[in-house]
Amino acid sequence: MSLRKTSALVAIALWAVAALAQQPTTFGANLFAPSLHAGREIDAERALPITPFYRSPTPTATAPPGTLVRAEPATDFTLPPGVTATRILYHTQTADNTDTLASGVVLVPHGRHPKDGWPLLAWSHGTSGWPTDVLRLS
Repeated sequence: MSLRKTSALVAIALWAVAALAQQPTTFGANLFAPSLHAGREIDAERALPITPFYRSPTPTATAPPGTLVRAEPATDFTLPPGVTATRILYHTQTADNTDTLASGVVLVPHGRHPKDGWPLLAWSHGTSGWPTDVLRLS
């Protein structure tokens, strides 16, 4: 291999290592921010307000996965005409089978449901927050 090719490969490798080293850790900061501190500031600026719906619930008893804790109409979304949104809080389990709470939003189209019911689409974006005084918002 020529000296020119070797130098180019070394330069590319060094650039890749330097670029990766500048990425902050993934525990809450914006991954494309120039620093961990800047990423946390960006995330804080775009954070949604914590509503009373997400505060720790009164019931502390465990329940089977899927047990509904509470639900309320979600009117703070911009939705297509005829779609209703319901915010839900329910019991689920962690990887080690510990009871925990999760939240979600159910969107239902307007009109009479088909004979076999509406098709179900579930999408999970993972945890979008981990504040210490409220539930995970996932």
